[in-house]
Amino acid sequence: MIGPLAVIAMTVACLGAGALTLSVLGLWRGMPPGERAALAFAVGFGLVGWLMFWLGTAALPAPGYLWAGAGLLSLGALKFREPAAAPAAEKPTPVTWMLLALLALVLGLDAAEALAPAADADTLAYHFELPLRFVEAGRVFFVPRATDGAIPLLVHMTYAAVLAMGRAGGGTGDLALTGWTFVSGWAAAALLYALARKWLGVSWSLALALLFQTLPAMIYGAGSGQMEARLAMFALAAAAALIADKDGRRLAPAVLLGLAAGFYAGGKYSGLIFAAAAGLALLSTGGRWLARGAVFGLTALAAGGQWYGWNVLHTGDPLFPMLFTRLGLADHVYWTADQAATFDTYFKTRGNAVRGMLGVLAYPFTVTFFPPAEIDSGRVGMGPFFVMALSAALLGLWLSRGRLRDSALLPVAVLIGAFYLLWINFGVIPKVRHLLPVSAPLLLCLVVAAVRGGGAVVLRPLALAFILTLAAQTAAQGLFARSYIKRLLAGEGRDAFLARVVTDYAPVPWINANPRIKGLLLFDRQLRYTLDVPWVNAHELTQVQIDTRLGRVEPGRFLEQIRALGVTHILFRYAPEAEKPAASAALALDVLERRGCLVVEKTFEVTGYASRTLELKKGERAPKAVWRVRDGPCGIAGGGGRFEKRMRP
Repeated sequence: MIGPLAVIAMTVACLGAGALTLSVLGLWRGMPPGERAALAFAVGFGLVGWLMFWLGTAALPAPGYLWAGAGLLSLGALKFREPAAAPAAEKPTPVTWMLLALLALVLGLDAAEALAPAADADTLAYHFELPLRFVEAGRVFFVPRATDGAIPLLVHMTYAAVLAMGRAGGGTGDLALTGWTFVSGWAAAALLYALARKWLGVSWSLALALLFQTLPAMIYGAGSGQMEARLAMFALAAAAALIADKDGRRLAPAVLLGLAAGFYAGGKYSGLIFAAAAGLALLSTGGRWLARGAVFGLTALAAGGQWYGWNVLHTGDPLFPMLFTRLGLADHVYWTADQAATFDTYFKTRGNAVRGMLGVLAYPFTVTFFPPAEIDSGRVGMGPFFVMALSAALLGLWLSRGRLRDSALLPVAVLIGAFYLLWINFGVIPKVRHLLPVSAPLLLCLVVAAVRGGGAVVLRPLALAFILTLAAQTAAQGLFARSYIKRLLAGEGRDAFLARVVTDYAPVPWINANPRIKGLLLFDRQLRYTLDVPWVNAHELTQVQIDTRLGRVEPGRFLEQIRALGVTHILFRYAPEAEKPAASAALALDVLERRGCLVVEKTFEVTGYASRTLELKKGERAPKAVWRVRDGPCGIAGGGGRFEKRMRP
């Protein structure tokens, strides 16, 4: 029961913190209740993540203090008692009731996911794993893993807060985490609805929010720990700031814009691109550019810059490890020039998925109809609505071209366009789901342009696009939720469910029950969160402590590296008769076993999944083995040591 209570407490705390901030900025008055709540939650969510960094790097407060802090922030929710602007009155229509029924259905399907253990690979690998590490250690510490450790963690800090609160009184905190992702995964849709009501009726606004919530990338990520669904809140908060700055001269909207951009940058490296685009959008409006620009920049730096300073403090590279070579940094324990060359080559290869101006212009159509595998758009893309609604929006823009310069959405369009052009050129790997945050304000601009500008001539085609897209995406949502509903109906336990949907989960229960495992060498990052034993993860791209790059593995050096980290056991595939690549980890393990340095303790038949949604299994897979690293000398010399960085107690 403590988990749901923690989610409720954190939700009210975010509402209170956001309400106080908007009130101090003078933006609270004149807002209708729905916009107040949605925007306050987005701002409060960012503030909680920001506060947790400063608290956590000193020492994470005990759960009791976090509960007290949540209660203190919740007092700000008293601001909701103040008079609000009355929303435009509108009598519900049959369409409205149908959309509300659909909304209830989608909420129910998402709730089934929230009641199940986390199963998404990235969520298990680091979105939930990092907060768990911090909570167990009682502090935030530097994690020297590229791409999924030493990254901006503002959103993750809200996970740490709710997890710690959910573990009070002996709880596991799992339900607190999944419940929090459920609430925060719907927050952007709520804010999109609230902003849409400035121009659209209830039915159009509901349809717009539902369409966004059921985008393939949202179905995939909103109920998990993925960042993009939460970053969409900040993108919409930035849009709200630009909309609020009617005369282009006020400082308060610039502060809100800076908070939104800073929180985005604090949640993901691509937020730096968003902050640059937000600055350009600000400069495209009104006067007092110097004052407003300075306020925006300083606010954004204060709201999101701490994670980049954290990286500099530990590595010298604010974007660790992407600037290692450019900054000419010397080799150190976390990274080397040799590793940087491997890392840079990989990202250059993946980043070439979009080339030239033609590729930039064709990208939205390419990822919709001909999705390249490199950019993950086949199953987690943006769906067909953007292409279907484009002609209606363009017609609306043409018919209302005389009013475009005065449109409150013009700066929002500048923000979206600037972000896209900067991201496509500097976003490293142009995965389409990274566009999800700005797709929310883009949907707002497209639909408002079509409905308000195009008039009756576009309403029927646009309504048809909504109907077809919502039907397809809701069906996809139902298919995605099938596994979670099956779990509820069957009363399936945690291990049984995870064994059914998580690749190679079979050894985990045995490992967790084995007290002799004091340090596990792990090659499967999707198992990190599920393990109750101390572990270290070897990955050829993201770390240098254990070199597992193909062609670089030498058995003696490998043994020395794992012993230096205190590894007592290794989990790896077991195929003694298969041919192994030269200088590979697989071959090194074979050699070490033959020399008596390792001994197989247990083997497991494992299952791989090409799709956890459809439970599509991969082909033949080699069993997994747990090797024990033998103490003392063996056929190959290796060093000694202890496992210093415990992941789980």
